[in-house]
Amino acid sequence: MFILLAVVTGFMTLVCVGSSIADWKKDPRIMESMERMKVPAGIQPLLPLFKMAGAVGIVLGLWVKPLGIAAGVGLVIYFIGALYFHTRAKDPMKDTGPAGLMLIICVLITALQLAR
Repeated sequence: MFILLAVVTGFMTLVCVGSSIADWKKDPRIMESMERMKVPAGIQPLLPLFKMAGAVGIVLGLWVKPLGIAAGVGLVIYFIGALYFHTRAKDPMKDTGPAGLMLIICVLITALQLAR
């Protein structure tokens, strides 16, 4: 079970770090998407911080179980929010689907942390 947790955590960490970097660089596609979804400008600068903190937390959580659980829960909440904004904007599945997949992966990480 730990190997599965480590592999899924590694994948999710790469996704979160890559996404955070794109957010920090203000990738035009991401900025356009946030504008279309009406993500409040005041929280936009916080989003890459949340993802980066979640990525660091789930990695450290491989050694410190409570941290891994907390970070997993935090990422679950983050991706529920992402799904909310995508759904509210009536985004097509090609745009909404990745957030849903990331949510499922974060739920899996959290469940694996709780089970070990």
